[in-house]
Amino acid sequence: SYLPPVLAFLCVGQKQPSSPDCHFILFFPERKNPPVFTKKPSEHIEDMEGKLVKMEGRVSGSQPMSVSWFKDNKEIYTCLEISQASRHDAGDYLCKATNDAGTLISHTSVCPVFSFSHHFSF
Repeated sequence: SYLPPVLAFLCVGQKQPSSPDCHFILFFPERKNPPVFTKKPSEHIEDMEGKLVKMEGRVSGSQPMSVSWFKDNKEIYTCLEISQASRHDAGDYLCKATNDAGTLISHTSVCPVFSFSHHFSF
């Protein structure tokens, strides 16, 4: 987003702005960049039960920036890796990055694939 420069003047004593003891100062506000993914997390992950499930994303933008992870609309603290996926890890995961310039959200659906073995005896 564009922020226009700000012009100010500083005078020593009670001088007029055109006096030699006055100084004009031009401020250029820092441009704030909203969060953007440089590597977006996968939208859908399927993996075998008991395997490693990894959700990875990279975000850039103006600092300070906060990044939060949620599972089924509840904030969680670790979500980048699930060491042994189980049916309890299935759900909708959300990565939310926020700074002064905006908010960025990515959704990931995790569906562990379970293997069933049937043994029949005759």
